Amino acid sequence: MKTTSNLGLKKPEGTDIVDISDLNGNMDTLDTAVKSLQDQAAASVPLTQKGTASGVASLDASAKLPAGQLPSSAVQATTADVTYYVRTDGSDGNNGLANTAAGAFKTIGKAISMVPTIVNHTVTINVATGTYTESVRVVGFSGGGAIRFNPSVAAVSDSYIINDFLAARCSIPVNVYGFKAVSTTVNAFAAAESINVQLYYCKSDSNTTASGAGGIVANSAKLYAYSCSISNKNMAIVAGQNAGIFSYDNTGSGSNVGLYAGEGGHIAATGSVPTGTTAQATGNSGTIDNNRGVINPWGDNTLAVRSYIAASHSTQQSITANTLTKVIYDGAAIDQLGEYNPSTGIFTFKQQGAYLVTASLSLILQTANSDPRISIQVPGGYQIIIAHQRTPATGYHTLTGARTIRLNAGDQIAIYVRGDAEMLTSPDGFYSWVDVIRIG
Repeated sequence: MKTTSNLGLKKPEGTDIVDISDLNGNMDTLDTAVKSLQDQAAASVPLTQKGTASGVASLDASAKLPAGQLPSSAVQATTADVTYYVRTDGSDGNNGLANTAAGAFKTIGKAISMVPTIVNHTVTINVATGTYTESVRVVGFSGGGAIRFNPSVAAVSDSYIINDFLAARCSIPVNVYGFKAVSTTVNAFAAAESINVQLYYCKSDSNTTASGAGGIVANSAKLYAYSCSISNKNMAIVAGQNAGIFSYDNTGSGSNVGLYAGEGGHIAATGSVPTGTTAQATGNSGTIDNNRGVINPWGDNTLAVRSYIAASHSTQQSITANTLTKVIYDGAAIDQLGEYNPSTGIFTFKQQGAYLVTASLSLILQTANSDPRISIQVPGGYQIIIAHQRTPATGYHTLTGARTIRLNAGDQIAIYVRGDAEMLTSPDGFYSWVDVIRIG
């Protein structure tokens, strides 16, 4: 008698005597096998669940993987656009799909944890106003979609508070709107090894000048920053390690350095940028392209981001013989960085560098053979003569001269005049003026 190769069912041949117990045994074997298949079908993912938010969208009609048995390491992908909600009165035990206390998550991190690593659709995470004591991390997402935080926010505010934000190793766009980062020890907004991180209306004004933390920092990443406000940082916007940042109309003040590019990093800026004691600096082949696309040797390329002051003398002064007298150029026409006080005649510089100081002064000499001279008073009280000429006649006489001086941030200078006889200044802006510009 032969048997089947899989279940061992008995197959009587033509000369065999058929035993009823053999037939019954075959039926018992088949009954057990069929019942096992029925049990497996009951435990598998039903077709009605394919494509739902829970999960397993890639299973086809023949799949027999038991429900709930996917390994935690299985790579999953989005199947449709989805919006998650986060509120301070929510719960991480909710499903995050409704903007209610009973539906929203409590933490931003929980919402991010619900996003598959492969994002082929738009995932929106709407965060309600409030304080979220979280370091928000968006790490390792890829695909053809995007992750967006609060895309309806259209202004800088103090309403959406987090500790700090980092996007790392993401090959999809990560868009962040309106967050305020308050950490005093780490970078406020950072991107690393990501190709398209976009910050809109984000803010950070906590003081990190002591800790050395930055405001907007990119390393080996591409980052776009629009209308953000970054203040009181060691460095406000930083492009490092071959990163690229495009800054568009960002603001802020009180930082040690406004813009910094190093390690081959590049910043391209249009419109306003955060200011600092040093407006911008570069190191290790970093470059900064501000507004016009032509980079000069010291890293800034327009007057808009470096010292440039032009003022005229419009109020007559009497100069006593042999008395060093400060000239008040009270008609300030240009002052790019707000460094000149036209009421005191004192220049206070915000940037370290080399400055070209050019001054002209028309004098009315009262005595023949006078010996007038004009000078720059530099830090330490020293006078640097820039123009000196003895004249044999009385009347109008104009002195003009220029000097290049090196100054540190915070240094002050002023223009002085002295003569061996009494004289008057001529308040004529055509002949009496001063120009100061940082040239290096």
